Amino acid sequence: MKVDCMKLISELEKIHKVSRLSDIPVELTFQENKVLAYTTNSDISILTSFQANGAENRKILVDGEAFFKMAKVLSGEVFLSVTEGKLTLSCEKTRFSLPILQTSIPKFNFQKKDSLYVPLKKILSLTTFFKSEFFILTFHDDKILFWTHDGIQLVVFLYQTKNTINKTFSIPFSSLSILSTFSEDPVAISCYDNHIVFSSDSHVAVRAIDQEVPDISQVTDFQPFGTMKVNRKRLIETLKRISKASEHPHYETQVVLEEDNLKFSTFYPWISFTEKLSVEETNQKVNLRFNSLCFLKALKTMHEDFVTISWKEKGIMKVTEQSDHSYYLMQIVPEA
Repeated sequence: MKVDCMKLISELEKIHKVSRLSDIPVELTFQENKVLAYTTNSDISILTSFQANGAENRKILVDGEAFFKMAKVLSGEVFLSVTEGKLTLSCEKTRFSLPILQTSIPKFNFQKKDSLYVPLKKILSLTTFFKSEFFILTFHDDKILFWTHDGIQLVVFLYQTKNTINKTFSIPFSSLSILSTFSEDPVAISCYDNHIVFSSDSHVAVRAIDQEVPDISQVTDFQPFGTMKVNRKRLIETLKRISKASEHPHYETQVVLEEDNLKFSTFYPWISFTEKLSVEETNQKVNLRFNSLCFLKALKTMHEDFVTISWKEKGIMKVTEQSDHSYYLMQIVPEA
């Protein structure tokens, strides 16, 4: 059977992200004009496919690490053949063979079940905030909440969708790196008893642990104390300049409103940084202290010219853009 080498390597790279930390082999299922590739480890499973002209219906298991390394040195059109207990890869004068393994691997259900569609880029943006071991998904009424934190700062991405379940899961943070290989957006999410499936051009099943439902009322019942509307790009440029003042991940910035301008200040024993930014709309006196890096990262994932910033007296701030009805909510340091 004949396959395109670049496509083969592209799909095997996805497989390799899962299999590289385990000794579990890769299962190859040959179906007419395509090959399904599947592997799993203790936390994540992946099912992907590539075109293969002339494939015959059969199923084999091979060493995924060796298969990936062999494919990487080939180019152009690659020929796969299964004979005498071996998988052979050949390209012009290059030829490799892998023994077929006599074993089995655990299987997950990859079928879509009451799928919910969410923007992949917004999910992946969570990786830019913190390097956590797990992150949390809460399905609540017509919302999906994605939570991540580093023990000090909390970031929540809330997305409005048609939801039929109410449940909270904890999943490995490493699963997000696998989702980054998806080429289609949005991504479909399906929930099962012990795993969640993310589906795009590939399917990724992630082991899910039941989690106590966090206090989501601060998000779902958010009643702001004040709001203001500002130019997003101007605000990003201001926060970038402020961020250069410190490499500490939890430094704070204070914002106050003076004569229709926002005054930003970052205080250290040796430095005070101040910059002004005009406000389009506001309905309350502004006097906030917050983590500038988290705020900046949230703004960078958005696209509209203006964003609305809302806040509560208990140290919660919301940044929203209207187009996709989604917003980030982050924990800030309450005023002294």
